[in-house]
Amino acid sequence: MPSSEPHRSSSKSFLRSVYHLFFFNAFYRRTLRRRTTTHLNGFQLVIAPSVLHPRIFKSGRVFADFLLTINLKGKRVLDMGTGSGILALTAAARGAAVTATDVNTTAAQCARDNFQRNGFGGAITTTEGYLFKPLINRDFDIIVFNPPYLTRKPDTHELALYGGDQLALLREFAFSAHGHLKPEGFILLIVSTDSNMDMVLNIFREQNYRPIPVHKVKTLFEDFFVFKFIPEERANNDIGLICPSCHKNLERAENGWACMNESLTFGLVDGIPDFLLPSRRYEVGQFLDIYQAVRKSEGWGSDNAEYYLSLPYSDMSGKHKANWQIRSKTFETFIKAFSEENTGPKTILDLGAGNCWLSLRLAELGHKVFGVDINTDSKDGIGVVQRIDDFRARQLTCIRAEFKYLPFADQTFDTIIFNASLHYAAHPYETIAHAMPLLKTAGSMFILDSPIYTHLASGQMMLTERIRSIESNLRISINEEQAGSFLTFEGLNRLKENYHVDYLVPQYGVKWNLRPLVARVLGKRQPASFAIIRIRVPEHQ
Repeated sequence: MPSSEPHRSSSKSFLRSVYHLFFFNAFYRRTLRRRTTTHLNGFQLVIAPSVLHPRIFKSGRVFADFLLTINLKGKRVLDMGTGSGILALTAAARGAAVTATDVNTTAAQCARDNFQRNGFGGAITTTEGYLFKPLINRDFDIIVFNPPYLTRKPDTHELALYGGDQLALLREFAFSAHGHLKPEGFILLIVSTDSNMDMVLNIFREQNYRPIPVHKVKTLFEDFFVFKFIPEERANNDIGLICPSCHKNLERAENGWACMNESLTFGLVDGIPDFLLPSRRYEVGQFLDIYQAVRKSEGWGSDNAEYYLSLPYSDMSGKHKANWQIRSKTFETFIKAFSEENTGPKTILDLGAGNCWLSLRLAELGHKVFGVDINTDSKDGIGVVQRIDDFRARQLTCIRAEFKYLPFADQTFDTIIFNASLHYAAHPYETIAHAMPLLKTAGSMFILDSPIYTHLASGQMMLTERIRSIESNLRISINEEQAGSFLTFEGLNRLKENYHVDYLVPQYGVKWNLRPLVARVLGKRQPASFAIIRIRVPEHQ
């Protein structure tokens, strides 16, 4: 299985070694030994020797740029290990009440001078001391830390780079931070592929934090990740689960959840929370038998966990390259539209998540993702995530449930996505109407890669062809409801009576665009369109 630490390629490692040997040692090392002046994000910084230089060591610049994108107004922020003070200055400029601290006396004085130099001398409190010792009885909304994440006992002038054997300093920080966070507080911390990311994340997991990646920047020699760490007890309560039948709140039971109102219990299947209603298990089982037989005959899935992380851009199985080429274009169009209307981490519901490739992509971007499917198969369903040893997989919450019977309260999600899944619902417009209340105000629903027809007859012909193909090739009897459904532009336009509906059209190429003409010439039915459908609730509602 792949490691959860993103590794550099051998060529990147070689270039990094060459850079460090020649350019860094020849130029930057001398710079670090003398007092220098630099400018970053509108601030003038004078950097003293032994203080981390935010332009030479890029983690400070990457972290400061990220802080510019989030709302800090009125927040109490602690800049742990402030160094040059760039993070404290950025947070203060964003409206935060900032305390900056450093164990290095030279760094603390350097930061004070930079605060004064940039007009924040009276606005930022500066203290000196080891970790939280000078901050007794003080708590914060956000603790930001650009830590010494390299493993080695540091010399006096290397305190900003080396965190000791087994990152002892970071372990002590994670243990002590609990007592300095407000009830809704969290930690923001930056690490890079030069560090042992597995070790860093496990340090926080051992102290009952949930790591959520919220920012990533690739550079020539290393990749930087900003993680948000939330105390696990709060992370588990971020989304309250409800009974999918009566919609009353669920209570934690010994091996799962219980609905006291209807005397129902919901447990785990293969480690995944299972919210299928008992009355629906037989019908769902019949559908799954057909679905899994078809998918197996078509060769979906892989024994290699890397296969899922490479989608939709690379089909390592080599069996569905044309399909994934189309899906990658859909994804690019979707992610552009999604990113334009969403800043910062969002809570996302991926309905019909399948093998979770889209959920993994969204988790990599720092979003909190819930992947829902009835298929828990370990090669082609949400069970895939159990096989992937990667930090992205650990950010997902996978749940087994039906579209019509979801265990979530209204106004829970910023975004809902049907990714090549809505057409498996027998009644797609009812499914849309059922899911829309789960959106927060100003949220959006996206429907990706489900077939849309101009003519109802063409869609019905498609379903007939599907039924005949399954019965002929697999010798399985299948009814119309089990065959799935399709969308029509007429039906989607009727949704405009209650919602804002618009279409995003990916560019699949000339050959794709010629399909309707070729079908007409050959006397075949109209091929499906695969526009992305975006649905939003009007503001007046």
